[in-house]
Amino acid sequence: ARIPDDIAVIGFDDRRAASLSWPLLSTVAQPNLEVGEAAGDILLQKIAGDDPPPEGWTRTFPTRLVLRESA
Repeated sequence: ARIPDDIAVIGFDDRRAASLSWPLLSTVAQPNLEVGEAAGDILLQKIAGDDPPPEGWTRTFPTRLVLRESA
């Protein structure tokens, strides 16, 4: 199969390797630092026995599509 002529390939996280692969890998990028900080905060709150915040434990972060050669 030929990429992207016959099949499109998309990765997730926009790791550095995506920009070094052949063909260059299209990816969905997310704010990894913000996700990690939020996860750490939630973990510490749960360890402390805190009640869930009004919006709950779930967090939503913006993503963006990074188009390269694979899609």
